[in-house]
Amino acid sequence: MKTAASSTKKESPNVATIKFAIAATATYINQWTEHQVNSLSIQDKMPYIYPIDGLGFIIGHYRILNYKGEWQVRTHDKLIHTFTEKLSAIFYVLCELTKRYNLSRNLLFADMDVGRFRNDITHYEASVKRAKVNKEYEKVDIWTARLHDATLRLQTANIELRKSLNSAKYIKYWE
Repeated sequence: MKTAASSTKKESPNVATIKFAIAATATYINQWTEHQVNSLSIQDKMPYIYPIDGLGFIIGHYRILNYKGEWQVRTHDKLIHTFTEKLSAIFYVLCELTKRYNLSRNLLFADMDVGRFRNDITHYEASVKRAKVNKEYEKVDIWTARLHDATLRLQTANIELRKSLNSAKYIKYWE
């Protein structure tokens, strides 16, 4: 018995057309998913937190993305702020969506202070090392005093941030 010859054996698929169809399908699915997530969070009073695999979260129309250990809050691809902690970013977005602007502003300012003091400490530590290498002991004393002051301020800023996070944690966002 003889087998039938294939009519498509010599025809190869157009790779560019297939890649375009796959990209268009992926774009459509992403847009549809975001639309469904937004409609779910609008129907419910509680904003829906949608995790993105290894990248961050989508909450309402905000995106929280992990960028080099810090958390960027974006809306419509516009950067709002880069937070030092994930919880600060999440609670900031939740407070913004539920119109608790005073608490969201407190979280933003407390996190900005923590980030600023962390940067100051990094700078002062490097300055102390540099002054020790150059044997400028007067500068070592100055930078060490500034480092100690920045460390104390960082502790105070961390306490304020924890207070804001604790007050945000116990809010009933669905009301």
